[in-house]
Amino acid sequence: MKVSTHFDSNVQHAKKTVDHIYKIYLKSINIKDCFTLVLSGGNTPKIIFDELVRDYTASINWEKVHIFWLDERCVGPEHEDSNYKLAKDHLLDYLEPGSVHRMEGELEPKLAASRYEDVIRDFFDLQEGEIPAFDLILLGMGEDGHCASLFPQSSELHEKKRLVVSTEKQYNSHTRISLTLPVINMSAKVLMIGSQKKLDVFNDKQRALPIHQVSQENMKVIVAI
Repeated sequence: MKVSTHFDSNVQHAKKTVDHIYKIYLKSINIKDCFTLVLSGGNTPKIIFDELVRDYTASINWEKVHIFWLDERCVGPEHEDSNYKLAKDHLLDYLEPGSVHRMEGELEPKLAASRYEDVIRDFFDLQEGEIPAFDLILLGMGEDGHCASLFPQSSELHEKKRLVVSTEKQYNSHTRISLTLPVINMSAKVLMIGSQKKLDVFNDKQRALPIHQVSQENMKVIVAI
């Protein structure tokens, strides 16, 4: 795991993050002529999306970029709490990616999880038991140490076979849909984005937190003060 220099402003933080996204994009394009990017939700990704539009609309061949989501609240695509809506308003409305694969949060949660797993399997042409390898996952972390929608002491943390799950419980008033740990850990690169406060939580090894179950081998942490 590598931890970047700390940044004094959200703009500096976002610029450093999109620079890393661009470098990983170039590597993927050179190897296989496409780039699979998994988006997360929250305030930090919003600023990153804005920077991508501002700085990389032309230099990235978006027709070769395929967009997926890390997790989603079980709400419709126009709901203010939708991770898809956040990305649509700040990124997708300005670009034309090769494909966009949203989680259907408006469906019954287990059905939405099953359908999204089918989408991933079809895209990567997976056989039974295979795990997809996304090129890059943008990974946020909560102050309780949760990542994606995998929360402390939740049953979803123990899922080994499924690619996508729905949560048994509601969190902040919403049931969630989430990629599982095996999928996150198979990614070629994970960028964990957050604040110094969250980094302090991450570094607290006295507690067993979901974020600690994410492989650090391919992780880079980018921290804002």
